[in-house]
Amino acid sequence: MKKALKIVGIIFGALFGLIGVATAVAAISGAFSHPEISIESLSWETDKVRVVEDFQATVNFLPENANQLDVELNLVYAEGANVVEFPKTVKAGEPFNIKLKKDANGNNVGG
Repeated sequence: MKKALKIVGIIFGALFGLIGVATAVAAISGAFSHPEISIESLSWETDKVRVVEDFQATVNFLPENANQLDVELNLVYAEGANVVEFPKTVKAGEPFNIKLKKDANGNNVGG
């Protein structure tokens, strides 16, 4: 009887060990990770038409199930690029602040 219990114990131990090794190999190879889905399309959203103070904006994106959401913002040759300050990198879908630059008197640089 003791010998049979030892054999059953060894079999169960080997089975659990084999399952553990297979799980570890799958985890290391990335079988449990989610695939990266990049943004394919961006759009800009703000409720401001005429801006006289700091405001928030959001960068919207498609597809909606994208999981790579870091967006680099860069205004090159854009009108007004020298009158606003904004973060260099934002998360798409999350609001971020845009600040208006001020002169020495506290007036907006852009007028």
